[in-house]
Amino acid sequence: MVMRKGGKMRITINKMKKEYQRAIEKEEYESADEVAYSFWQVKKVRKAFEKYIGKDERNRINSNPYDTPCYKFMKPSEQGCVEGMFMDDVLTGRRTV
Repeated sequence: MVMRKGGKMRITINKMKKEYQRAIEKEEYESADEVAYSFWQVKKVRKAFEKYIGKDERNRINSNPYDTPCYKFMKPSEQGCVEGMFMDDVLTGRRTV
C-alpha cells in the first residue's frame, strides 16, 4: 500500500483500493481500518469530501426529508456514517476522486 522513495512515504488511492478490497474479502477489518486512516490523510481526498458535503445548508446529503439535511448540522454518529459511505464509494470504485 505504501511506496518508499528516498525515505518519504507515498500513498496512492489505487493501492488503497486494492488493499481495501482484499481486506474486505478476507474479513481483515484491522487492515481495512489502517487503509481508512491512510485514506483520510490524502489531501486530494479531503478536498473532494469538502466539495461533496458543500459549504452551506443547500447541499442536501441525506435523502430522507425528515432527517438532518446537511453534514454541518448532523450528529457526530451521522457524520461518521456519511464519511464511511464516501470512503467506501471511493475505495470500491463507485465514485472517483
